[in-house]
Amino acid sequence: MATLAAALTALWALAHAATAAEEVCYPPLGCFSTAEPWTSPTRPMPAPDSPDSIRTTFFLYTRDRPATFTATTVPETSLKGSDFNPKRPTVFIVHGFLEQAEKRWMEDMKDALLNRADVNVILTDWARGSFEFLNYLQAASNTRIVGAQIARLIHQLESDLGVRPEDVHIVGFSLGGQVAAYAGKAVRGLGKITALDPAQPGFEGYADAVHLTRDDAAFVEVLHTSGRPFVPLGGYGMIAPHGHVDYYINNGAYQPGCILPLTLPKLPQTLEDLVNVPVDVVETVVACDHERAHEVYTQVLQSTSCIFWGHPVGVSPKEVGKPCSDSSCVRLSYGSSLSLRAGSYIVPTTASAPFCIADAAREAEEAREARAKLFDLNGSILAPLLQAVEAVGDALTGFLG
Repeated sequence: MATLAAALTALWALAHAATAAEEVCYPPLGCFSTAEPWTSPTRPMPAPDSPDSIRTTFFLYTRDRPATFTATTVPETSLKGSDFNPKRPTVFIVHGFLEQAEKRWMEDMKDALLNRADVNVILTDWARGSFEFLNYLQAASNTRIVGAQIARLIHQLESDLGVRPEDVHIVGFSLGGQVAAYAGKAVRGLGKITALDPAQPGFEGYADAVHLTRDDAAFVEVLHTSGRPFVPLGGYGMIAPHGHVDYYINNGAYQPGCILPLTLPKLPQTLEDLVNVPVDVVETVVACDHERAHEVYTQVLQSTSCIFWGHPVGVSPKEVGKPCSDSSCVRLSYGSSLSLRAGSYIVPTTASAPFCIADAAREAEEAREARAKLFDLNGSILAPLLQAVEAVGDALTGFLG
């Protein structure tokens, strides 16, 4: 642990020296602090890159004009000449680490949304900021810029076209879930955030200002698929509930059909691995469980008959094992809103698309088994998982003074 502490101290010193002014300013987005809680010995985040470096691009799609319309943020964002309709709801989709808007899953989700509803869909591409020479900490820091850019665009649409923030929905996967959080913190009255396995490393366990919370939109829902400690179990998604409604897909930590990380080499063993997460780790250890979040949500959008039921975890295991109805469970659906009962829910699935379990008895049994793996009798996440996250932070704080 002493070696780990020394490494983190060195990283902190380098990051802090590079940002001695304790903030960087990028007009018209504003200034971004590099003081605590944004940067600390246990959260050695560098200053975010400039918008010119990240070069965020927005791609607009509508039913009437399914071909893309491209709007850039440099020097100004403009949707002039597009088919954007302020009377339609608007949905932003935001990718995560080492990704871009051309990813197949973003195209599939966009198509599913347009088939499901008459909406403006905006794919948010921040590829240059998410790759960053494979430096996870830099990419994580860059989410602040992208969130601010989305917020600025929403404010512009509100002032120029009369778009209502409550009609805006941001869907973010992985680091994109934290992008959505930053946008929500900057847009008062944002309608909805759907966070798909929002990134855990560098976010969970820190101040609310730096990560997703239920206060970031009128309705925040979270899908958990790889919620286990990054160190040492290779989990990438947040573990604890952070929304009004938290859906734990299966047990929220491991997904059926995915290889258990414990059987693979090169697992991340220390927080130092956050600086340069090996691509093979991302693709083999992280990808399957983590990416199941956007795969399931796309199927939720596409499903016309099978229901993805959320079983409440705050009831007895016997009750969880009963078939669902609207009076006993909630539906994971595109139309989910504050009308749902707030809380944490288990959503059992199969191991492959379309994931939905049509047989009620089997679905209920899968939910019961999933609950037993992650939740105690009171419906709280099993202490060892949360203690593992807290222990890392406490130990580092102790070593670093």
